[in-house]
Amino acid sequence: MRLRSTVGLTAAALTAVLGLPVPAAGAEVTTLYVTRSHPACSDTGTGTKDVPFCTIGAAAKVVQPGQTVRIGQGNYAEQVDLTRSGTPGHPITFAGTVPAEAGRAPNVRVGAEFGAGATSHAFTLNGVHDVDLTGMYLLSKDEQVTVANSSAVTMDRLAVWGSSTADPRKPAAVAVTGACAGVTISRAVLWNTGGVSIGAGVQGTVVTTNDIGRTQGPAGITATDAPGTVVTNNTVTGATGSGVVLAGASTGSALVNNVISGNGTANAPGAAQIAVSAGSASGTRVDYNITGAAPAAYAWAGQVHALPAFRAATGQGAHDIDHTPVLSGADLPHRLEEESPGIDSADPTAPGVLATDLLGHRVADDPKVANSGPQGTARDRGAYEFLGLTEIVASLDFRKGPYPLAVNATVTARNSWPTSPTYSYDFGDGSAPVVTTATTVPHTYTTKGTYQLVVTAGDDTGQQLASLTAADGATAGRVVVGDPGPLTPVLTVTPDFRLFGYTVDTRASTDPWEITDRTIDFGDGTPVLKAASDYVSHTYSAPGSYPVTVTLTDAAGRTATATTTVSPAYDPAGFVAVTPQRLEDTRVPSMVGLNPLKPGETRSFSAYTPSGATATVLNVTAVNATAETHLDVLPWGARPSGTSNLNVGPGRTVANLVTVPSGEFSITNHSGTVDVVVDLFGYYKPGAADRFTPLTPARLLDTRQGAGAKVGPGASVPVQVAGAAGIPSDVSAVVLNVTATEPTDTGYLAVRPGGQSGRPGTSNLNFAPGQTVPNQVIVPVGPDGKVEIFNNSGGTHVIADVAGYYSPGGKGLFTPVPPTRLTDTRTGPGTPLAAYGTLGVQVGGAATVPADAVAGVFNLTVTGPAVDGHLTAYPDGAAVPGTSSLNFTAGATVSNHAQVPLGTGGRLDLRNGSYGSTHVIADLFGYFTNA
Repeated sequence: MRLRSTVGLTAAALTAVLGLPVPAAGAEVTTLYVTRSHPACSDTGTGTKDVPFCTIGAAAKVVQPGQTVRIGQGNYAEQVDLTRSGTPGHPITFAGTVPAEAGRAPNVRVGAEFGAGATSHAFTLNGVHDVDLTGMYLLSKDEQVTVANSSAVTMDRLAVWGSSTADPRKPAAVAVTGACAGVTISRAVLWNTGGVSIGAGVQGTVVTTNDIGRTQGPAGITATDAPGTVVTNNTVTGATGSGVVLAGASTGSALVNNVISGNGTANAPGAAQIAVSAGSASGTRVDYNITGAAPAAYAWAGQVHALPAFRAATGQGAHDIDHTPVLSGADLPHRLEEESPGIDSADPTAPGVLATDLLGHRVADDPKVANSGPQGTARDRGAYEFLGLTEIVASLDFRKGPYPLAVNATVTARNSWPTSPTYSYDFGDGSAPVVTTATTVPHTYTTKGTYQLVVTAGDDTGQQLASLTAADGATAGRVVVGDPGPLTPVLTVTPDFRLFGYTVDTRASTDPWEITDRTIDFGDGTPVLKAASDYVSHTYSAPGSYPVTVTLTDAAGRTATATTTVSPAYDPAGFVAVTPQRLEDTRVPSMVGLNPLKPGETRSFSAYTPSGATATVLNVTAVNATAETHLDVLPWGARPSGTSNLNVGPGRTVANLVTVPSGEFSITNHSGTVDVVVDLFGYYKPGAADRFTPLTPARLLDTRQGAGAKVGPGASVPVQVAGAAGIPSDVSAVVLNVTATEPTDTGYLAVRPGGQSGRPGTSNLNFAPGQTVPNQVIVPVGPDGKVEIFNNSGGTHVIADVAGYYSPGGKGLFTPVPPTRLTDTRTGPGTPLAAYGTLGVQVGGAATVPADAVAGVFNLTVTGPAVDGHLTAYPDGAAVPGTSSLNFTAGATVSNHAQVPLGTGGRLDLRNGSYGSTHVIADLFGYFTNA
């Protein structure tokens, strides 16, 4: 619990801390309450605590002498016009809350600065007397407070922090005008305002102990034709004009004990720290101030002087200091720093001197500085009293426990003075405070309740500093004492908005002691979490059934556990095809910045699919590989699965379609360095309208047939989809196996919806001269019922075989699975698939695939083939189609995405279409079931 002032204590505690005399007991003062946020507030009521007024204005209409209007925290967008008066000794008081820390605004805000509802003023006082305003933050278009023709008005601890936008016409924060007398402005913080303005005819205004900074206007404080103005113990800095100005005939005034420095700019000719007109010089006293020299220290009767000349010419400023003070910083609070010449050098007898400084500190005698004021004073100049004791941190070793609860209170103090503070420990339970020099004190709480430790430190120099009270929002030093009882963990795990995301909540657990340790085992093999909170999140990387166990340990050393089970699963989903778009290209600076994947590196990417998407369809291309390598594409955060998606050799460019669970995914490179290009073609989402219909593979295009013309460079070949091979007219997307063969140049093919023009920004497969390269494609069908295949360069034959389509009338819903290896002929006996041999692969009913699955999504790989050939995947029990799923050359390793119907008993057949043997690998990425 930290504090730099005694502000925020109760009135009685503050009186005791500051050493003020205790007032005699009198009649009870009636309090009116205003709380805008109270659900029962009413402006037609009587302002009780239970039914307060909603607005300050309502209270202002009925308040009587001696009453206090207590304003609850909140924003009051109103202008309060005060027309009622108190009586001597029984003022009317409007009280907000005093800020507990220097530089912090009160939490009662009055007025409205911007918008259509902006007010001209926060408060107006006209023709009233014996009125006090205290503890409010004010904001309005014009002057925050205007006081006219009024007397015995005190404005204390107000705050105005205006906009930093430069405005030479910015209105004053406080304006006093007309026949006013006995007005006091004290302990206010006025920054980025027009300062304080005291007008003609005003008499005896006291401006004391204020921090006035960055004033935009004539001066920080201006008095014009206002005799008897007192300006004492203020800190005035950073004004665009002069610091303090006495203009016209402001005779008999006093400017004493102020820190006035750094005021005046090049745009304010003639500005000075203190400016006194010829008509104001009579009877005016200037002394015990600190004035910075630039641009000028004094302007007296129109003549500008440095301090020596000022003394010689006027006889004033005998104890002024011509010195740029060392302040604590550019922002609040503007205290003098240690060993400043302003410490212990002020005049305690000056008019307007208060018993405490702006922060509520009483006079403290710095033992490091010789007292140089009259009567050996220890008072400092400016608005703040310098303290060596700048911070107290007080705490209890327990924040919660059952009665009787034995605690130790510990206090540490930051004190740059060679003094030994005495500490008063108030444990908040009605017991007598413990006064001692010890920094650790034991105490026992004997009854249940919530208690706040408050420690006050003081020494014989006059220093006084208190720790925060509960009302100031402290948590350290606060203890909750309850009934004895057991530690009972309560664990709740619920899904959140993320795919496989859960929140783990232990907030309902009960324990009279504080929980000191909280560990969570999510049951998926991830490290046990030592949780700092009783509400945490976790994302599972794969569907399954996971036991979640929380273990709680309390401050008494007791431990208990609770367990529940979560079962994340994918919901069957329809498909949303998108116009192909590029997500990432590690070769392009504008995307990820010339940053290929390093050996063994895993990099995460996002497809930016909508919330709830269960899988993403990507085309992944490997470019500029420096070694034989393969890429694995997995859901983000998933552990290695032993599967792969594409293989590439040095200098080659290889592409492959990938269906990966989730919209967040990672790509792992196994050897060398390689650039990756990622294009998005669609995603699966529960509720999406389009569903999959598998087809026995059929050929839609083969440019080798008929005239046998190749597709030329920059040219496109259309492929009729709607109405072909049993595909309906409302088809939305089609699954094609596209093959480039006999190309004459290095290039690529891009498949896109029909009816488009220009060069596409994505690609589907890449080839070199003479190669035969396949790749599966899922692409939206254009409005014309077609797709088109664009060839980048050279000439090449193009083959397109259809494997299925998506439409609103389809039935197949997709469920992803964690990438799973179904077969690998290199394992076990290690027997390759023989020439023209067929390998049956069980899919439905195996692993995580139900027996009624109608199609699967696979990545097929051949490796080490003896001769050139092709591999065909087709449903078991069907005739071997005259199509291919991938093409290979002798000795190569080639992969291809395959979306294939399942046949008899949920089986898939793989046929080696060559006269040599080859090893075959099949990895599963998901399956379709009919709705």
